[in-house]
Amino acid sequence: MPAPIKTTAVESSNLKAIGYDQATQTLQVDFKSGKRYQYQSVPPDVFAEFQAAESVGKFFAARIKGEFFDVPLTEDDGDAAE
Repeated sequence: MPAPIKTTAVESSNLKAIGYDQATQTLQVDFKSGKRYQYQSVPPDVFAEFQAAESVGKFFAARIKGEFFDVPLTEDDGDAAE
């Protein structure tokens, strides 16, 4: 199981926090529902656009969900959010 990535809280009705590991190009998205996913092979520029998006929820739906391979994390994977 992948290790959690440090995340930063975002303002969204659906997303709680996002984080990125540039070395592995892995994006982590924590949802307000409690679910967490890591998205593989996400280029750094896509993460930069995600962070800067006016609506992170809309950006996620349009540019990340379904575009990158996702791996669900379980509650046992720990919480790296601060």
